[in-house]
Amino acid sequence: MLSAFCLLFSGGAGRAALAGPDRIVLEDFSKGRVGEFPPGWGWRGKDDDKPKRYTIQQEDGRRHLNAKDDGLSVMIIKKTPWSLRDYPILTWRWRVKALPDGGDERVGEKNDSAAGLYVIFSQNWFRIPKSIKYVWSTTLPVGTVADRKLIGRPRVLVLRSGKARVGEWVTERVDLYEDYKRVWGGEPDEKTVGIAILTDADVTHTFAEADYADIVVSKEQTSPPPRVGEGDGRRGRF
Repeated sequence: MLSAFCLLFSGGAGRAALAGPDRIVLEDFSKGRVGEFPPGWGWRGKDDDKPKRYTIQQEDGRRHLNAKDDGLSVMIIKKTPWSLRDYPILTWRWRVKALPDGGDERVGEKNDSAAGLYVIFSQNWFRIPKSIKYVWSTTLPVGTVADRKLIGRPRVLVLRSGKARVGEWVTERVDLYEDYKRVWGGEPDEKTVGIAILTDADVTHTFAEADYADIVVSKEQTSPPPRVGEGDGRRGRF
C-alpha cells in the first residue's frame, strides 16, 4: 500500500533562510499576514479542495502557526533543503491545546496526533519519501518509536505524551543525523527535502489543536537554555 504522503503538493515552495553561519531558520512565520495561511507552504494534491486550518498568529509580539483539525487531516509541506551533515540539530517550539481522544500512532484507526513535525530526508524516483515524524502523542509513552511498515510512511518518534504541559510552550531539540541512523539505518542523503506539519483528528473523530514556532537547524551540539516557562525538551536520543 502506497502512502498518501508524497511530495506532490500545491502552493508555494521556498528555500531555507540563512540566519548566520551556525544556524538556519527554516520557518519562524514572520512572513505573511496574521490570520492567513503561511506563504511558502503547500499541501498534498488530495487536499486541494479542503479548508486549510493553519493560520499565522501573533502573541506577545512573536509569530507562530496555529493548527486545528476536526476531521480534515490536511498536512502542510515546505520544500526547504539543507545539508544534514552541516546542520544536524533541529529545534522548535510547540504548544498543544487539545489532544485527539484515544490517539495512538501505531494503529491505523487511531493514528491521530495533536502535533506532528516531519523531516523529509529523501524521496525515490516514485516520489515516495523517507521521513521522521516527531509527535506529541495522546497515549504513547515518550521514547516510543512507531513503524506501521507501510510504504512511504514515516518513522514516528514520540517526544511528548498526554496532558502534561498541555497549554504550555515547550522547546524541543533533536539530533536528526543520529535519529535517522537509528530508525532508518545507514547514512542519510547529503541534502534533505523539507519539512511538514500535521495536526489531525480525523480517524478518532475528535478534535486537535496545536501551535508551532521557531523551526531552526544548527551546527550546535548543545543548545542554549529555553526561555522561562518553555521548559527543556532536548531529546536528541531516547
